Amino acid sequence: MKKNEKDIPELILKLIKHLENNLQRSIKTPKTENKYEGRLLATTNYGMHPPFEQFVPPSKPNRFGPISKHHTTPSYRIRSPLTPSKDDIALGLYQENNKEYLLIHVPNISNIMETNDFINGWAAKRGQAVELSKSIVPMIPFVLTDYIRMKPNISSKCWTFQIELDKKTRGIKTDPETMEISHFKLYPSKVDNIVMVDSPTDMPPQQLQQIHRILKMRNGSRTQSLFSSPDYRGRYVYNSETDSHEFVASCLASFMVTEATITANHLASVYCLQNKLSIPHIGQPNPNPSQFRIETLGRVYNQKAVLHEYSKLYRPDKITLSNQRHFTYNLSTYTGFASPSSYYLDIFVQKQIAAFQIDPQEMVLSQDHQALESLTLHLDNSMKRIRDYNDKIKYKILTDNLKLSNKPIEGYMLPVDVNNELVQGFFIPSIGLSVNVSLSEPMKPSRRLHKINIDSIIE
Repeated sequence: MKKNEKDIPELILKLIKHLENNLQRSIKTPKTENKYEGRLLATTNYGMHPPFEQFVPPSKPNRFGPISKHHTTPSYRIRSPLTPSKDDIALGLYQENNKEYLLIHVPNISNIMETNDFINGWAAKRGQAVELSKSIVPMIPFVLTDYIRMKPNISSKCWTFQIELDKKTRGIKTDPETMEISHFKLYPSKVDNIVMVDSPTDMPPQQLQQIHRILKMRNGSRTQSLFSSPDYRGRYVYNSETDSHEFVASCLASFMVTEATITANHLASVYCLQNKLSIPHIGQPNPNPSQFRIETLGRVYNQKAVLHEYSKLYRPDKITLSNQRHFTYNLSTYTGFASPSSYYLDIFVQKQIAAFQIDPQEMVLSQDHQALESLTLHLDNSMKRIRDYNDKIKYKILTDNLKLSNKPIEGYMLPVDVNNELVQGFFIPSIGLSVNVSLSEPMKPSRRLHKINIDSIIE
């Protein structure tokens, strides 16, 4: 049975109509005279721009002036609706029947696929690939999302996760029964805004702070979670006054959207399990004690970012048909969903949920287990290639940027490569990235910071 407007809470309908009828006429935030019931819808961008794009200096290092207070002070960054961002996500608060809900809005681009064989259609439409290390790496077609974003007369569906909040803890309830998924038409090009609804004053920052506290509580509630703290997520930039590279903290909005994305991915996986939808899940196994001694590392390293890098070294994500726990995020189930222009997996999950909500008999590939197994293998390999490509791009930008300073770099020594004793991992906490270094003699991992020359980094 196809869901109609009656299935969507009245307040959300008013909010959507407000977005479609008012925001499309202006690229600015609505003024306070626009009165609608509700509270707040806050959005930001989820880092799909090239790494360090606005911070990497060109050949001349004097492009950047002194690091301003704006960059070092935590703030909520608001973009105009015409910003060509690729991953927009919206956060809101909603009250009904003496209950409060957190709303996570995610754009859904699966509806633009024209063929049933959506993987082949998606691959054909991407129109580009990159040859890297003698292998073809598929590049996600940003032009697809740009096409629907920049057309004012074309609307697209937007997913909404509605999660009930616990009255005592003010956090997200863990009971999946309190979560609902709705979908409706929304202009993606108008999502990236702050929308004020029925407020006689300017944007109330306390509501943004409340959303931040909810997501921070969700992140902190994960025991043994190795997800890096926002305190360690930032950029490494060149300061022309001091002739050095300095750490710049990311804004809290980045943390909010990252945590909301992880939450949406988890809830999508829970939803599919509850309704017996056949989708590939993303699992991350527990560490192998012979390779990763979490207890020892927990005593030696007191920075979550360091532990997070270790976790990525020894526990890469794995796409599988069976439901597996994700160790790093400490979640019982996880899948791709909330980054619609990132991987093929997001397209598959979105089409499955959309088809199920229209007609359970229309689920894509749900009856063909062999085809689904083949697709899962394809998705897993694609994600690995894309992840490797992105890592190499970050690695290249990092080394080029660091060479401008020509000064020793501080960091922590990681274990020696099992395949090459002359290659050792080196984690740079100021930028949250691991690199490979070539040293004359291996060094043991320790609590102490080490300094190495930039020439030691292996490109």
